[in-house]
Amino acid sequence: MVSKCLIYYSDGLLSGSLNQKVHNYLRAVGLPIVGCNLKPVGLGEEIILDEPRGYKTMFKQILTALEACRGEVVYHVEHDVLYPKEHFDFTPPTKDKFYYDLNWWKVREDGLAVHWDAVQVSGICYYR
Repeated sequence: MVSKCLIYYSDGLLSGSLNQKVHNYLRAVGLPIVGCNLKPVGLGEEIILDEPRGYKTMFKQILTALEACRGEVVYHVEHDVLYPKEHFDFTPPTKDKFYYDLNWWKVREDGLAVHWDAVQVSGICYYR
């Protein structure tokens, strides 16, 4: 059995019911969570960076969480994405490739849902 870990990264600005729902979903998975956040969010092992919000900082958060994560297989999880528990059942078949979950939807507050073909960091999984 291969060990798995979630790396979580957030700017700490998401609050309310979506934030709580995301945290509940991730806790229910039962895998270790290492978070690198810009503010404390109360989820898993947290590392806080004192950096400005932005793409460069996001990738620094990912690298910091990855360095602290001890699982063989790593799943990226973001603060505004609802991941079903089954998302983490997938174990990459090879150690030399990145794998993306392409079954995702964007949903607006008014209920409009859209999907298009794209690989996203929020759905990546791989062997360390």
